[in-house]
Amino acid sequence: MTDEPRPDTRPRSNRSDEIELEPWYKDGNDDIVEPDQVTLQTQYFWKNWVRILGVGPAGLLIRLRMYCYDNRKTGERRDWCFPGQRTLADELGVHRETIMTWLRRLEVFDFIRRKPRTRWSAEHGRPVRTTNAYRIKMWDPVTPEQEGAAFVRDAQRMLDQSPNPFENQPDPDKSEKPTYGPNPVENRPHESKNPTHDAVEKTGNRKKYLEGVLKNVNVATHTKERLIQTRDLAQQMLEQLGDRHSMGFYRKVAQVVPDTLIYRALSETKEARHEGNLSNAGAYFTSRIKQLAAERGISL
Repeated sequence: MTDEPRPDTRPRSNRSDEIELEPWYKDGNDDIVEPDQVTLQTQYFWKNWVRILGVGPAGLLIRLRMYCYDNRKTGERRDWCFPGQRTLADELGVHRETIMTWLRRLEVFDFIRRKPRTRWSAEHGRPVRTTNAYRIKMWDPVTPEQEGAAFVRDAQRMLDQSPNPFENQPDPDKSEKPTYGPNPVENRPHESKNPTHDAVEKTGNRKKYLEGVLKNVNVATHTKERLIQTRDLAQQMLEQLGDRHSMGFYRKVAQVVPDTLIYRALSETKEARHEGNLSNAGAYFTSRIKQLAAERGISL
């Protein structure tokens, strides 16, 4: 008994960009798995963004990207989708509330943007909410702590590519060159006519300029990182404690109180709730975080 011959997978053209390979499935397992159907993510995403987003939100982002496509060869792009939260929960094997938390996490870092969708309901006589439409970022941005370095690289590239107005200038004709003998009478020009910079100064010191740019960018990047972190912490407090009217207080706490104290107070609140020792989680957390902050000399 001989094995069934495999399909011919030899190149169909001499051009490397036209080589096509036909998949060959060895058994029923591969017929179901379809190993040629893959979803790729950059190594940068796995090395940098997964630790920031968390494994759950990162997995959700990959699933949302699978609903979309981006074909740079044909220019076709679909960077939006609208699966229901229950559908996503079933696909990832988690509760719907977990999906809601992960979606907010992805929104904090601008990987997705949500827009509510509505349809006309004859039963209610008005538009009613359906699923959300999600616009998905199909490319991986640099992480917040690396934005400054990326900006400086772009600045360096722009400076390297910009023409230097003082390079490759023709020398003046000898007859036009000034003589350097002593003048019988000092005829010093008025200070307003003196050049303020020589050619070297006009070109600027690129290294010094870039160092200044890097310093400013690092400050701006740190500020942006802190804003993102503050918003994320405030959102976590809202999710665990409720009471949207206290969002202003949560933001203040996130701005001035160290993260370790916030997580400690949240953990103690969760433990007290589990033991049935409190009736108002928000009030308990507020009292505890103020106590912890006061011990560090922080006034709330």
